[in-house]
Amino acid sequence: MQFGYFSFVGDEAVMHAQPGCPDLLTILCTCIYLGVKVTEGPQFARQLSSMLSHVLGSPVPTEKAIDLEMRCLKNLRWRLGPYCCAAPART
Repeated sequence: MQFGYFSFVGDEAVMHAQPGCPDLLTILCTCIYLGVKVTEGPQFARQLSSMLSHVLGSPVPTEKAIDLEMRCLKNLRWRLGPYCCAAPART
């Protein structure tokens, strides 16, 4: 679980989150990073490490961020596009 609030900086909404479960927050942050990386490319070196450090409130070494990114990709089975289940719809 997490809680937070949104604020506006100019025309952009900014999410301020407080982790209720840091593990889930790091996975969420990593998935957001992967989505941004696919659509816009990395914006600067150590971007994921910086994002994780910001949301967790303590430094996250680059090696740990890279390891988390690889674990998320592996658990996503290296699939970054839309994921559709082939199972039949429930009736």
